[in-house]
Amino acid sequence: MNQVFSQMTPPSATLSAVTSATFANLTWLQRTAQSSGSQGAEITVYLACIHHNFAYLISFTSWSANYDSDFANFYHPIQMSFTFTQ
Repeated sequence: MNQVFSQMTPPSATLSAVTSATFANLTWLQRTAQSSGSQGAEITVYLACIHHNFAYLISFTSWSANYDSDFANFYHPIQMSFTFTQ
């Protein structure tokens, strides 16, 4: 999974250590990337898991200044409602 995280992240981004998060009755690997560009600093959260031999990846990107409110208003509710049907 580290290779997946690294391949999706811009070369100039700083990656956090891999942690875990549990939702949808699965443990997901989580990694955060922080990068800066001409528009300002942004944060991308990656979540990855294997379910029934298929890999799944969820990513969420927000400007650093908006991250807390974007996470609370959009990302977290979506994350908590995510389920696998089988």
